[in-house]
Amino acid sequence: MAGEGHADSVFRVVQGVITGIGFLGAGVILHPANQSTVSGLTTAASVWLAACLGIVCGAGNWSLAIFATGLALAILIFGGLVEGLFRRLLGGKDNGDPPAPRSG
Repeated sequence: MAGEGHADSVFRVVQGVITGIGFLGAGVILHPANQSTVSGLTTAASVWLAACLGIVCGAGNWSLAIFATGLALAILIFGGLVEGLFRRLLGGKDNGDPPAPRSG
């Protein structure tokens, strides 16, 4: 039949998408040589999540795609607030900067 495909073909397409998006996500992660910080992790994860949601939509699993989108949005919206709360509780800075190096 025309609509039937081989399962290994589908897995190859998914593998290609995941690999390609992994390379794109790696390109947005920055680590300055003179600092001990890394930036762009949330952006890279969001790009990868968008690709995964596209795969899920392409597979026709709309309920999972809607649930995952809602969960991801909740994490992106409220995750920073929760992280700031934990930073304050643990005595770190709230602005996301690493603690200043100690002299001595």
